[in-house]
Amino acid sequence: MNPETLFSIANAVALIGWIILALAPLRRPLAIGAARTIGVVLAIAYSTLLIRSLTGGGFGGDLMTLAGLTAAFSRPEAVLVGWVHYLAFDLWVGAWATDDADRRGVPH
Repeated sequence: MNPETLFSIANAVALIGWIILALAPLRRPLAIGAARTIGVVLAIAYSTLLIRSLTGGGFGGDLMTLAGLTAAFSRPEAVLVGWVHYLAFDLWVGAWATDDADRRGVPH
């Protein structure tokens, strides 16, 4: 699958997670669990993309220097890896914040 298609799929999956969290007041524990599950799916996708990029030369640069990292992120494959990482982390934090707010009695 090409990076553009994977990018679109990852965005759609993350959006579903955020919509579920937005509806959390209806069934908060279920919504939090679903969002965390989607976050884990995105994290697995991130790990898979990262391993594929590292073993297949998808980064094409030295990731230990700023210049190398900049060169790597000029490639769509590397940007995709970084973006999916961001989506997974962001959704996981959103689920945690929703759960924490519930435990502290903060209204949605």
